[in-house]
Amino acid sequence: MISDKESAEDYIEKRISKVAYEQNIMDQLLNYSGFPEPFIKSNSRYHLRWQRDMADRLIREDIRDLTRIMDVTSITLSIALAFINKS
Repeated sequence: MISDKESAEDYIEKRISKVAYEQNIMDQLLNYSGFPEPFIKSNSRYHLRWQRDMADRLIREDIRDLTRIMDVTSITLSIALAFINKS
């Protein structure tokens, strides 16, 4: 709402800058995921390294523990190939 001391132009400028700021945050969220580390860093190289580490941890800890898979290397290779094909 426009106050008496604020002109219509000032109000519109504030609203536009807020939308641009929110759009920037949304772009960052879509590009770097919602996880805190890559989102805060907003760096493509860091994000790629973080994705690889996260996938490796997922494979080594979670999947192996849940399914008792002995050959974790072949799963790691499969996921790496999936990342390459996605790019």
